[in-house]
Amino acid sequence: MASSNHDGTWTLTHAEYQELKRASDELAALEAYGVDNWEGYGDAMQSLEEDN
Repeated sequence: MASSNHDGTWTLTHAEYQELKRASDELAALEAYGVDNWEGYGDAMQSLEEDN
């Protein structure tokens, strides 16, 4: 499980890193094919900001 190192860095397991890398690659591929032009994309991004 990811843990804070109290110096602004985080330690991840290899599995956590792989999942984040996969999700990042997936988003990049979707954006390359226009998903960021989808009508609901802005609403989805705003929802993420509100959750954070």
